[in-house]
Amino acid sequence: MLGIDEYAPSRTVVVPRGEGFAQAVVLENFRLLYGEPGRPENPTRALVYCDDAGLCVRFECSGNVEGDSVELHVFGDGHRQYAVEREDGEETGGGWAAEFRVEWEELGGKGEILRANFARVSGAETSSWSPVFSRFANEREMGILSLGREAEPEREAVPNLLPAPPREPGAREGDEIALGRGLLRLTRVEGNEIVRGRFPFRSESYHTPEVHRFRERYGLDEVVAGASSELKALQALQAWVISRITFGEPHHGRMDAFAILDDAAQGHTFFCTHYGWVFHAAAVALGWVARKNTCIGHAGAEVWVNEHDKWVAFEPTRGHIFLKDGVPQSAVQVHNEWVRDGGVSMQRQKGPDGEVVPVTLERNEQGMIRDAQERFLWFACPTRNDFFGRPEHLGAYRWVWYKDEHNANVRELAVREGAKPTDFRSGSRECVMLATADPRDIEWSANRVEAHLHQVAGGLRVRLYHCMPNLSHFEADSGSGWAKADYEFDWPLKPGANTLRVRAVNLFGRAGKETVLEGEFVAKAH
Repeated sequence: MLGIDEYAPSRTVVVPRGEGFAQAVVLENFRLLYGEPGRPENPTRALVYCDDAGLCVRFECSGNVEGDSVELHVFGDGHRQYAVEREDGEETGGGWAAEFRVEWEELGGKGEILRANFARVSGAETSSWSPVFSRFANEREMGILSLGREAEPEREAVPNLLPAPPREPGAREGDEIALGRGLLRLTRVEGNEIVRGRFPFRSESYHTPEVHRFRERYGLDEVVAGASSELKALQALQAWVISRITFGEPHHGRMDAFAILDDAAQGHTFFCTHYGWVFHAAAVALGWVARKNTCIGHAGAEVWVNEHDKWVAFEPTRGHIFLKDGVPQSAVQVHNEWVRDGGVSMQRQKGPDGEVVPVTLERNEQGMIRDAQERFLWFACPTRNDFFGRPEHLGAYRWVWYKDEHNANVRELAVREGAKPTDFRSGSRECVMLATADPRDIEWSANRVEAHLHQVAGGLRVRLYHCMPNLSHFEADSGSGWAKADYEFDWPLKPGANTLRVRAVNLFGRAGKETVLEGEFVAKAH
């Protein structure tokens, strides 16, 4: 599979209709890499043509291996499948070529995204994939073709933001700030720290059309409506995923939430990784920061739950979350509890109103612990969740593996826990793993606001920094109620006790956990 950095640059052109437009886009030296060691790399080029009748995608290769053919999958909005074609490459002298055509009429009456995925096929085995995208802004008037890496959707500009993290920490309890007219001493500070990991995380954009299409198509707002808390809403969403999917041998291996749910509705079955994929996609579509995770022979998801100001691990296949003393647990915390005492100090709850029961070491007929806490001895999280706009099959991406002395030897661990060593030590898995022993690389902050205080002429200036994807605006409350705030504003101080609360709100309308600053202001005597 091609990595993102191996794609040739995108080329985007506008193709007017009705002008007999010929060649639209050419991408040279677009390589397909064989999955088997020692197989040759064949330089290829993909050509997209557009004329009055429709769209033609032609795939050419300068070399050929006897028996190879090309397979082309074409999908539209919501993973609507137009066609699957498999063609033997026609001889072109120095190589072979195959092409596929889609008539304009087949694309429907509205503009939509067309995805064409090429695969080099050797005998019965698909050995390599290469994506081609075509976007149609208005199929009756023009097409916008993008070949190679899909163009980023335009983001609405939000003025007066400071995305770069500051070097100094934010305001802390006990800080004293001398002002021209007095002294402010901070007596209480809550939530005023953004924890940043070393590995960047790529979040889904609010402006990706599939995000809203998924949310509307499956009625996700109705699923979480009426929940008394954010955590209960996510537990209801988890229960909804379980109600839509039946566990069993997967119908296909595509990590595509549309395809999984549509095929599940036709009676097809799926594994835990598909449950986790759909759950995290649904959470993202509703405006939460969510990510899939993978662990020993299992998969689930984590969501940043604003009301608890932390990551929470969800078990979309079994339907429960882990708790300790009433606090929902993250994957790192479950891992630590398993190492400490097998996890029996935790509890679990299935569903938003389910009974909270102790976690046990009881095993099922396969010999695995029923509550699945042992699976978190080894786990990893991806460095992106933008799979609506940039589908999973677009190439390798990094996973962050929480590595400590208990799981450092993954091969031995896999054998000891009864899984196949190749599940953990395959070349493709090793090359995309980023090992870390620092929990901050896993449990970085989301949706927080960090306030910095600065003395300025005439008063106290507050400057806000944030870690909220798809930020819409800041809000502040200094005693008169919540109101929109700029990234910089003055805090009006009065003699005695003062309280300032700040928070970020994303484009979905979800507010992050509030940061609270309380202080005592002593005015100078005149």
